[in-house]
Amino acid sequence: MSLLKPRAFATLALMKTSFVQMMRFLVLFLWLPAAFAATKDSGGELRLYMMPAYPVAMNWDSPKALTDSSMRALAMNKNHMIGHVSVEVNCPTLRGTDSQIVSGAVPVSAGDNAKLLFVEKVGLRILEASWPGKLETREEVLKAVEARKTDSNTLAVATFLVSESTCKRLLDYYKEYSETAKPMFYGNSPRPRRKEGSGCSAFGVSFLEVAGLMTEEFRRDWIVARRVPFSLMGGYGPETISVFELLKKPEAQKWAAPEDPHMYLETFEPAFMYQWVRSLAGNPEQLRALGGEIDPDLAKTMPLTPAIRIDRRSVRTPTEPVFKPGPFLEYINDYAVIRSDKKLAPNGSFELRP
Repeated sequence: MSLLKPRAFATLALMKTSFVQMMRFLVLFLWLPAAFAATKDSGGELRLYMMPAYPVAMNWDSPKALTDSSMRALAMNKNHMIGHVSVEVNCPTLRGTDSQIVSGAVPVSAGDNAKLLFVEKVGLRILEASWPGKLETREEVLKAVEARKTDSNTLAVATFLVSESTCKRLLDYYKEYSETAKPMFYGNSPRPRRKEGSGCSAFGVSFLEVAGLMTEEFRRDWIVARRVPFSLMGGYGPETISVFELLKKPEAQKWAAPEDPHMYLETFEPAFMYQWVRSLAGNPEQLRALGGEIDPDLAKTMPLTPAIRIDRRSVRTPTEPVFKPGPFLEYINDYAVIRSDKKLAPNGSFELRP
């Protein structure tokens, strides 16, 4: 028979219950803040600012339409006249390092572009040729964003949430590229992951590639693909071709047929990228299917700008090399280059992809 009285049993039971509750509280006290912080602060952000040419849009319906719209855009559009894409990377968990990038690929001078068109008279070889480029500063990007954020027709933003290891990979990519991609060129020929330089949209997309986030669906929605006839490219058909001829030649009424000698061009069009964001922002169900939502932060600071945020923190960080072999460029004059590793078909045709 136990010597403890019923009251003693009750006291022991109460003490045991209190101890268990205290331990549970302690575990929750120690674990919940850490779990909340990990959910709130883990990883980082890859953000693309997509700026279509506006108010004059690029018209890719024909060589003549593209030339005409480009000339009018250069005369009438205020900043980034033929469209632009800039990049921002934020890695707040990487303390003690330079944890932010705000940049983009731009030409050193618009004069090189004009010289190719009006002095060298390269015609639509301008779509293959590239000229000296550089990286945008943070201030230049933010100035362009500030100028466009009050008009929903001129800017859209896509933010991808990424893991901490992926965020660090993006910082490392930019650091090595900015330090070693020299000389740097701007246009459709140079490829950033070959340290050749880049066009603005291909530079932005390269960050998605390095992060392992680029999909065939994105490529399909963002790419413009055209067969550019050699007859409109100086050095392939005629030695020179003026802008006036691009607007008047019968061949400029349509793109080349597959059997014609041509350059098959693929390039990421900022206007298509902008429209992709705007379409998703207006279709909540489709956006949720991508794991996305309307960006809650930018909805407050940039309420007129279509802005989405897609969670990709669960995507494993790629282990493949960030950079590919290269560079492979050759000069066509003392300042402009084309690719030296293009593969030619029997009739001389070739492909130019990002």
